Amino acid sequence: MLRVKKTKSKELKYDITALENAIRSVKSGEMSVRKAAQHFNVPKSTVGDRVTGKRDLEVGRGRKPALPLELEKSIVQSVKRASQLGVGLSRKQLLTRTGALVKKLKIKTPFKNSTPGKDWWQSLKERHPDLTIRKPEKTGALRCRMMNRQKVEAYFQDLGLILTQKNLLEKPKMIWNMDECGKSFEHNPVKVVAEKGAKNVPGRTSAISTHVTIVACVNAMGDKMSPLLVVKGKTERSIFGFNTQEAPSGTMWDYQESGWMDDRIGERHSSHESLALIQEGIKEDVVVLSLPPHTTHYLQPLDRTVFGPFSKQYDRACSEFLQQNILHKVDKWTFPTLFHTAWNSALTNENIKSGFRACGIYPFNPLAIPECAYLPSEPSQYTEQSNSVMKSTEAELPSTSASALGTSTEIEAIETMVPSGDGPVSNVNHSQILPLIADITDSLQQPEIDDPQHLLELILQNKIEVVATANEEGVAAVSDMWNAEVTSLFLPFSNVSENKKPTEVKKTKTASHQSHRLLTSEEVVQEKLLLAKKKEEKENKKLENKLKKAEREMKKVEQVLKKSNQCKISKCKKPKLE
Repeated sequence: MLRVKKTKSKELKYDITALENAIRSVKSGEMSVRKAAQHFNVPKSTVGDRVTGKRDLEVGRGRKPALPLELEKSIVQSVKRASQLGVGLSRKQLLTRTGALVKKLKIKTPFKNSTPGKDWWQSLKERHPDLTIRKPEKTGALRCRMMNRQKVEAYFQDLGLILTQKNLLEKPKMIWNMDECGKSFEHNPVKVVAEKGAKNVPGRTSAISTHVTIVACVNAMGDKMSPLLVVKGKTERSIFGFNTQEAPSGTMWDYQESGWMDDRIGERHSSHESLALIQEGIKEDVVVLSLPPHTTHYLQPLDRTVFGPFSKQYDRACSEFLQQNILHKVDKWTFPTLFHTAWNSALTNENIKSGFRACGIYPFNPLAIPECAYLPSEPSQYTEQSNSVMKSTEAELPSTSASALGTSTEIEAIETMVPSGDGPVSNVNHSQILPLIADITDSLQQPEIDDPQHLLELILQNKIEVVATANEEGVAAVSDMWNAEVTSLFLPFSNVSENKKPTEVKKTKTASHQSHRLLTSEEVVQEKLLLAKKKEEKENKKLENKLKKAEREMKKVEQVLKKSNQCKISKCKKPKLE
């Protein structure tokens, strides 16, 4: 039987932290290479190779990475940044843009057609375990743009002023929040236990897609009002099909032609500003403050911690109901019962209070909004604020001192025998030592490279490593070259020229307000009165035009009838006989 010789794995016989400390001691001049190796228990050749630049500090066993480590780190940081800003890259985009970067910087790599493949991606994930593939959540462009720091800070400033003036900072029962959500009879099936590897797992739902709008109102103490349900219909008969007795106690029902909120019910999606609601609030000494538009995913308590659990509970209730009997279906008669179950399960005291706390309303805390909430708004701000970014690598750089791979900076210590006892001391010939010192000094002279492009190519090819420099601007500029190229490919929206004018957003007549508003202020009331007057004039003019059109139609009919009568009379006349 043949015996196969087992290869011994070459494990590191030293600690990487000890190696870093040894290199730091040598570069700072505290120790020589030999003393540092002995002190930190690291092989002398290992310390010497890292100090001179023959080997990189972070390269372990196996083949050397295709890209320089610093460049790879810059790519990884840019990819992470892009995902935080809402413009993340897919795996294919990452590989394609990395290939474009390799071609642009003229880096010699083993990549086929200069584009990395799946193997490089797997190795990259091993070197950077914090990288993974995630499915991003849907976030509209308006939500990304409107959720910016300036608007949120202005909102919290006015909110804090109102809470202070009205003495509401310690009165959570008097701080209320209202919002609406929509539910359909066709729910989203919950996850079920199924066979592993099955291509399709069916989930039964109702074929009716009737929409119902649900209006909820809660306070910072965790209390809730009875809900308002708005169904689709033109008359009150549209509510008769619902089993209203099974809805939560005190539920109010209303109808609307489309099933959505409108001015007649008290709201409008564009601004939630109804004149009747504002006037009633002023009458009852209620301050109504609207949230900044398209920011409810962070500033609306109901959206943060209530409506999410409510949707899950509704889907769960519908799934359980349909599983009980094959004849069951979600319709007008069964919907109130399912809604009642989800309402009681989700709108709990703890969920409601968590929403106010997460939005910084009660307790009042503007810092409750996380910093990551403002990041998606930055790409749109680049077009408004023209930030100049270095694009060209043809920049004038000062000369940088660097140590080449073939140049050794290690000075071998000259050991002299110290006599023991009273032994004779040997005479030292200085003429033999001086040439040796001169040779060592010549070998330590570091080459001056005046061509920055040539210097960049040497660094990219790992043929040279910057150890020390008398002029730090040169090293910083070379780093800027890398960062500029990486930024232009992986974060292109930030690469805006100073000469380029920011894009202007055309304002439309129906555009909503771009910030929060105090709806019970005199300014808003006058604005609403003016809009109501204009709307009334428009309706009157439209009615007047209809009346004029009807009059014209009547005149046309009269003319047609008159002509037809004349024709009949002319036909009835008999010709005269001669």
